[in-house]
Amino acid sequence: MNKILRYSLIVMFAFICNLSFADTVITFDPATDKGTQAGSSTGADEVAKEGVTISVSPTGSLGNGQQYRVYKSSTMTIKSTVGNITKVELTCTVAGTAKYGPGCFGAVEGYTYNEKVGTWVGNANSISLVASSNQVRMTGIKVTVAQSGTETKKSAELAFNPTTIDVEKGSEFTAPAFTKATTATVNFSSDNEGVATVNANGVISLGLEEGTAVITATSDENAEFYAGKATCTINVFTYNTYKKATVVESGKEYLLVAQRDNQTMYAIPLAADRNYGYMNVAEPIKELTDEVKVPSKYQDGFIFTTEGTGYSIKDVATNRYITQQGTYNSFQISETPAAWTVEAQADGTFKIEMNGYILQWGTGTYTTFALYTTVDGNAVLPCLYVLDNTTTGINNPTVNVLDKNAPVYNLAGQRVSMDTKGILIQNGRKFINK
Repeated sequence: MNKILRYSLIVMFAFICNLSFADTVITFDPATDKGTQAGSSTGADEVAKEGVTISVSPTGSLGNGQQYRVYKSSTMTIKSTVGNITKVELTCTVAGTAKYGPGCFGAVEGYTYNEKVGTWVGNANSISLVASSNQVRMTGIKVTVAQSGTETKKSAELAFNPTTIDVEKGSEFTAPAFTKATTATVNFSSDNEGVATVNANGVISLGLEEGTAVITATSDENAEFYAGKATCTINVFTYNTYKKATVVESGKEYLLVAQRDNQTMYAIPLAADRNYGYMNVAEPIKELTDEVKVPSKYQDGFIFTTEGTGYSIKDVATNRYITQQGTYNSFQISETPAAWTVEAQADGTFKIEMNGYILQWGTGTYTTFALYTTVDGNAVLPCLYVLDNTTTGINNPTVNVLDKNAPVYNLAGQRVSMDTKGILIQNGRKFINK
């Protein structure tokens, strides 16, 4: 009898232990689990369920009946007060691409993406993911929590704030704050010290070069805290300057610009993984201006080149041509050039047309560049802003000429004599002849 009783107690104890350490899966459904700002995209949002809180900042929409949405550069944070998070599954609406990073969120240790499902695996009471696409859309989120009957280790909580900094070369730089909870030693490193360095206390300083540096902080696991990792991306850039043009010149780079309602906005070329679509615009400039400055890390220009009686239009980012085909209002992408007719208008805009379809921005309802068979009264024709090479990418005169007898060209690609004044090109290098 005593043996049976002891055996029963052992079985019961094991059963209780299994319950104590069982994993709990908490499922968030946008149709029923809605945030405080559901349906809005103008601010932060938060939704909580069974001890797990999902928040988005600065902009997002958690639960509009169909999707959870996180907007570009916003951070989605998942926290648990009922045990450490061991797994997160995000069911997304689009497959991840190289352009958007791993599954539309920026790289985070433990996060992978495959066939529209983003999965984070680890052990922490809080994780953060930063959206790298314009909108990360999810139809569901599953959070697995390890519920333990004993106290668990705590998250190292390594963090840079902010996690991404864009800074113009030569301008004032404020280093991001670094915080931690762990008592373990934190090690710091930079993958590009020419752009940015970091000291033993996590203080970041700029180098002398333009480009991108990823600063990484890591800590080992100890008796109280789990191992931790955090990154901060520093983008150092210069500006490319584009000025309003009155004529089109073959071989030059232009922005497609729309001006209306005291705003100036320019087109963003279609992503490399898109073969058709409408072109969105960058953040509008809140004035009518004849000059637009674009950070050098972006490639939003188009090369216009003589093609028959018109011009081909090739986007700089992907070296592909935009065309109009069939009866579609959207742009199509081609590897071969096709001719657009480009006519300057009296008001400084250009009528750019192919197959009877005219390139325009906005119709009152839509705020993209698209193609229409008539000049829409609510839309505007684009202006063209040409890349100003005299203020772009020339920091110092080049004096190291490889072949002094090599031909010399001006910035328009025309061969000139060595006595010509101004910015010249020889042996593929620019120099100033005064």
